[in-house]
Amino acid sequence: SRIADIGDATGALAVVRTISAPADVERGVDVAFRVAESSDARAARAAFKHLSGVGHAAHSLRLAIAQRLALPQVYSGIAGLREERAIYTQGIEELLADYPQAALARLQPQLEQLVWSNLLLAYQGCNDLELQRRYGQFVGRCLDACAPRLREPLGPRRPGAPRVGFLSSAFRYSTVGSYFGSWVGAASSAGYDTTVFQLAPTFDDFTDRIGRAANRLVQLDGPLEKLAHTVRDADLDLLVLPDLGVDGRIVALASLSLARCQAMAWGHPST
Repeated sequence: SRIADIGDATGALAVVRTISAPADVERGVDVAFRVAESSDARAARAAFKHLSGVGHAAHSLRLAIAQRLALPQVYSGIAGLREERAIYTQGIEELLADYPQAALARLQPQLEQLVWSNLLLAYQGCNDLELQRRYGQFVGRCLDACAPRLREPLGPRRPGAPRVGFLSSAFRYSTVGSYFGSWVGAASSAGYDTTVFQLAPTFDDFTDRIGRAANRLVQLDGPLEKLAHTVRDADLDLLVLPDLGVDGRIVALASLSLARCQAMAWGHPST
């Protein structure tokens, strides 16, 4: 992965192509994602495609998504941007075609395989509404196969004051934490029963400060299905996702029924 960290996409791709055993796929996935994040989307897609061919059930769906939807951070020009957007558009349609409900039922994917963010799509400066809708259709279909009960509406409401939750991995020293942390105190002052859910791995002094403004602070770590049940069991009337689109785990969680009403803020332009 150090090769990918220094921006040598060709070298990183060569390393990935040496992987031929399913037991080594996880190491290749780490390298491929680093390439996708830091340098060459074309090389990253080729790496993901190779790993998909090696075969590893624990990564198969996530690799299929990455192989089709990886985007560069920087474009050489308008022509390059249009080419990448066309590849992305085709990739979403391929996912919808290649993974019908019956195929997903056989695959039995875990929520972790849906950890993906379209973070870089917004930086193309185009109207992404239809692409995001199509991707949402694909994610919804996957979740109906792997977590159908978490897609169902919440049951009868427990009595008590209106309950509002705030879910992010950025309630810490960060731009999102600094900007949206004040929302927690404002909701508490207005009489709402408030819960802050901060996703691992970072819990710092700023996390504690935001948590003190709420009725409770819940530090989330572990499998996504477990986290989803923790949020859902809070019996929230409203769940606020201030920066939906940045952390791929939250993109997957936000597609589940975690509260009676779920709303996002403007933490990223794709929202």
